[in-house]
Amino acid sequence: MYNNNNFEFNDEPVDLTSPGRSAQAQQNYAQYENTIKRTTDPFIMKFTGILVKVAMVGVLVFLFYLISLGAFDIDENISLLKNTGLAIYGVFIFDAIVMTVLNKRFSILVIALIFPLFYPLKRSYVTYNRKNIQALWLAAFFILTGVVLNNLYPQLYNKVQVMKTSRDEYTSECNDAVKYLKGVKVESGNMIIEVIKDNVDDYIWKAEKNANGSYIITVKGDTELEVDGVFRADEMIKNNTSITFSVNASMDNYVVSGLKVNDIDYISYANIVWSEMCKSK
Repeated sequence: MYNNNNFEFNDEPVDLTSPGRSAQAQQNYAQYENTIKRTTDPFIMKFTGILVKVAMVGVLVFLFYLISLGAFDIDENISLLKNTGLAIYGVFIFDAIVMTVLNKRFSILVIALIFPLFYPLKRSYVTYNRKNIQALWLAAFFILTGVVLNNLYPQLYNKVQVMKTSRDEYTSECNDAVKYLKGVKVESGNMIIEVIKDNVDDYIWKAEKNANGSYIITVKGDTELEVDGVFRADEMIKNNTSITFSVNASMDNYVVSGLKVNDIDYISYANIVWSEMCKSK
C-alpha cells in the first residue's frame, strides 16, 4: 500500500512559463501558444494576413520581372512602378488598421505608415512572436532591389545630375527646359551638366521663358577661362563667367547665345569657348 506519510517532495514546483525551463520546453510551449493563437484569430485578421503574404510574394515576383527587363526605361514604366508600390503599400496599411484595432497597439500602424518594408516583421512578431520567414523576405527584397538598381544606375545617375538644386534660380515653368539642357550629350559623350561641373565652380542656373515659348538659360559661376590676347577670367570677381543658352519651345535644340567674362560681353567667342569646354576632361 502506498504510504502518504513517507512521501517527501523537496523540489520547487515546475513553472512551464518561466525563463529558466529547458530550451526544448520553451520551444514546445511557444509552438503551443502559436497554435492556439492561429485557431482563435478573428476571420478578418486571417484574411488580411493572407493578403499580406500574397503582397510579399508579389513584391519578389515583381522584382524578378524588373530584373528580366534589364536596363528598362524608367520614364516609360513609371506608372507601373508607382501603381505596384501603391498596391503593396495599401495592403500593408489595410492590414495594419485591422491589427491595430484588434491588438490595441498603435505602433503597428506607425510602422506600416513610415517603414512599410519592415511591417511584415512587426506583424509576425506581434501575432506569433516570430519573424524568421519575414526576415528572409526582407533580405531577398534588398538583394533583388540592389540588382534592379545596378541595372538602372546610369539612368538614375543622369536623373540626379539634372535635378534642380536649392541654388538654382528659375520658376517651375522652366524646369523641363533646364532638365533638357542639362541632359544633352555633347560629342565627348558627357552631358552638358557634366561639362559645366568640370569647368565652372560654384555655379548657379537661371532661366526664363520667352513670349514665343522658347527659353533663355544662363549658368553663372567661377572659371579660369582664357583666350590669349582677348580675356582672362579674373579670379577676384565673384561669378566671373556666365554662359547663356537658347532652347527652342519644343525643347529639342539649343544654341550658345552669350558669353560674359568679368562682366564684359564676348558673344563672338561664345561658341569657340563652349566647344573647348566640351572637349576638356
